[in-house]
Amino acid sequence: MPTSPVQIDDVSAKPVRVGIVGTSWWTDSMYLPALAHHGEGSVVALCGRNRDRADQLAKRWGVPHVFTDWRQMLDSGLIDAVIVAATNDLHYPVSIAAIEAGMAVLCEKPLALDVVEADAMAAAAASSGVVTMSPFTYRWMPIFATTKAALDAQMVGRPYHFTMRYLGQYGRDLSPVWRFDPDQPGAGVIADLGSHVLYLAEWLNGPITELGAVVATHRDPDRGSFAAEDTAYLTCRFANGSIGVLQACAMAWAGTSMGQTHHLDIHGSAGRLTAYNDWDTVQRVNFVADGAADPGIELPLTDEAGRPLDESVRLDSVHNTYRDIFRSTNAMTRAWVTSIATGTHCRPDFADGARVQHLIDAALTSVANDGQMGRV
Repeated sequence: MPTSPVQIDDVSAKPVRVGIVGTSWWTDSMYLPALAHHGEGSVVALCGRNRDRADQLAKRWGVPHVFTDWRQMLDSGLIDAVIVAATNDLHYPVSIAAIEAGMAVLCEKPLALDVVEADAMAAAAASSGVVTMSPFTYRWMPIFATTKAALDAQMVGRPYHFTMRYLGQYGRDLSPVWRFDPDQPGAGVIADLGSHVLYLAEWLNGPITELGAVVATHRDPDRGSFAAEDTAYLTCRFANGSIGVLQACAMAWAGTSMGQTHHLDIHGSAGRLTAYNDWDTVQRVNFVADGAADPGIELPLTDEAGRPLDESVRLDSVHNTYRDIFRSTNAMTRAWVTSIATGTHCRPDFADGARVQHLIDAALTSVANDGQMGRV
C-alpha cells in the first residue's frame, strides 16, 4: 500500500532525504550543487546504470549510498523524495512508483512520452498530495521573472502580440547526438527547446487556445547526423486575445560563450516590453510606453515572485547568474525541497508539466497536418 506523503514538522530533526535517478552532467551541475548546502534536505542516494560513474559522482559530492536499480533505491527506506533526471522513457515509471510510495518527486522535462503518461502522472500526484515539480528552468532567470512582474502589473496594458525566440547553436555540431535521433523519445527541438518556450509563453501571457507549427531539418543524415527537426516556428492564439509567434532553433549561430540567446518582444495597448539574454554578459528588460521613443527605460531585474533580485546573485556573466540562482537562492530544486519540508505547494508542478505535454503534442499534430492550427 502507498505510504502517506512525508511531512516535515521539525526540519532540523528530520531533513528531507533525496535520491537522484540519473548521473549525467546535468545532475552534476544542477541538482547536486543545489542541495550540497541546503538546510532542509540533502542528497543521500544516487542511482545510475554505470556503477563506476555513479560511484565517482557520489564520492565527489559526499553521497553515502549508490544504486544501479532505481526500484531498489525507492524500496530502500533511505529516501523521502526523488529527482528523476534520467532518460525520458524512465520519467513515467519512476515517478509513478515514487508517488505510490508516498514520495515527493521532481521530474525533468518533458514530463512524459505523451499526454496519456503525463496526465496519469499529474492525476497520481494530485490524488496523493505529494509535492511535485516539473522544472522549467527559465522561470527563475531574471529577464523572464522581470517580464512576468511587469505583465502582472499590466505595464503593457492589453497584450496584442507576443514573440519569443530561443536560439541555440548546438545542432550545428553534426555528430549523432540523441537530441536529434527520431527514434529517441523527446528528440527534436519542439520537445527540447520548444517545451521551455511553450511553458514560458503561458506563464507570462496566459493560456494558449490555438496552436500551429511548421518545422525544418537542416542537419544532414547523409553526413552521419540524426535528423529530427532542428528548427520550429509555432503560431498561437492566447485566451487574452493576443497572438504569438514562438521560435525554437538549434541551428542559429549565437557567437557567445554559451552558444544560445533568448529574445522576447511583447506589444500591448500601453507600450512594449523587450527582453534579451545573450547568455554571455547581457541580461536586459526594456519598457517603452505608448507614444514614447526608443530605447525607453531599463527595468530593474527581479526574482520569479516579482521581488528585487537577491543581492547574492551576480550579474557579471549569465553563467554566474545561473550558478547563484540555482545553487544559493530558494529557486527550483531548493524551492522544491523547502516545500517538502514545510508542507507547502510549489510550481511548476506535474499539472504544469502535463499541460506543456499537451502543447507539445498539439504542435507535433500541427506539423503532421502541414502547419494547420488546432484547438488546445
